[in-house]
Amino acid sequence: MFNFTDAGAEKFAKVTSEHIDEVLNIVIDGEIISSPIINSPITDGKAMLEGNFTKEEISIILDKIHE
Repeated sequence: MFNFTDAGAEKFAKVTSEHIDEVLNIVIDGEIISSPIINSPITDGKAMLEGNFTKEEISIILDKIHE
């Protein structure tokens, strides 16, 4: 799980509110790492990536998110 800044949470809430039932591609370094469908607005500033990631992949993803 990771948390957005207040500004990031506001932007993410807007995007997820406007795109219900659509795919949200999560891209890191030009590569799609996940493509979840937005089921409901995400307004609490928290998100979680789920999938079959190795520990190494998770470490790389978290490093990129925190850059």
